[in-house]
Amino acid sequence: MKPYLTLIFLCLFFSSKLFASTQKLWFTDQSPDRALVKKMQMRHGGYVHVVDGIDVKQLWLRQGESLAKSNYVTSAIGEYVQVDVQENIHVPQIDSETKQQSIRFPMPDEGFYNSYFIERLVNNNTLVVMSAKAETLKHNCRNGHKYDRNLVKPQKWSGAPLDIVRLRLPEEDFHTRIRSGTQLKFLILHYGEAISGVTVKLETKQGWINSTESDEQGIASFQVIQDNFFDAKKAEKEGKKVERGHGGRVRIRDSYLVSAEHQTSETGSLDGLAYKQTEYTTSTTGRYYPQQLASKSSEQALYFASAGILIMGIGGYSYRKRRIKPFKEETFDEH
Repeated sequence: MKPYLTLIFLCLFFSSKLFASTQKLWFTDQSPDRALVKKMQMRHGGYVHVVDGIDVKQLWLRQGESLAKSNYVTSAIGEYVQVDVQENIHVPQIDSETKQQSIRFPMPDEGFYNSYFIERLVNNNTLVVMSAKAETLKHNCRNGHKYDRNLVKPQKWSGAPLDIVRLRLPEEDFHTRIRSGTQLKFLILHYGEAISGVTVKLETKQGWINSTESDEQGIASFQVIQDNFFDAKKAEKEGKKVERGHGGRVRIRDSYLVSAEHQTSETGSLDGLAYKQTEYTTSTTGRYYPQQLASKSSEQALYFASAGILIMGIGGYSYRKRRIKPFKEETFDEH
């Protein structure tokens, strides 16, 4: 039995190593240090540092099976690339003061900035090219809103091995919020060229997952479902902080993760290791706002449905009651 146990252990060991190498990798602007958040300022694109009057964004790498089951990356060997609003290429600064792997880069101009991390390794005769992408918005209402509409358009970096580009919604601007029920479209690019048949997956932090393939134009479409019914009153009673916007309205922000996988027959060698095929993976995150009226509508629908059933029951009982005639004995005189 021992040889069999050893064989099973080895299979499990190598399969776990292979699985670990194919886990998703992505950027987040959520700091693992809550004390650091208190020193930052909030913008439409998330928290930023302000250095000499210029917004400086900080992003951390995370890796795991899903948004809920993941860890901050403490070390990473790969290439960092940052594309600014004018599509100029930069190398962001790696923050050496934190235990977790993170980068910082200035955002002096209004618009979207793209950040990439690319890692390459050979595993089981396969070149694994794993990348992460973050699209970050710089917008401050103090700067006004007479900005160039072309700044809202998404950027496409031809150097990305595998890229996920979120296509814009109709009439989208810097204040547009993605809500549950919205139809999202993502363009899948391989070194700047749209590709079809790529497996694309979208998952929310609550655990909802949907998978599809990019079409002939390289586009994958998803509709964000309502899967977060947050009870603000209950949370406040439990002492939790509830974010409220204008007029005291509860503001709930949730996250989604989009990942893509693409295999090719490319061969070659990397660091003296030969490979017979290539596997590309990439992931990016985004935010959406669950509809607050959904939970209220559900409660109202349940109330009206219950009332309707009660009224129908009473009506049916009354109708049957009226149809019942009391027994009356009648006699006939046959003579």
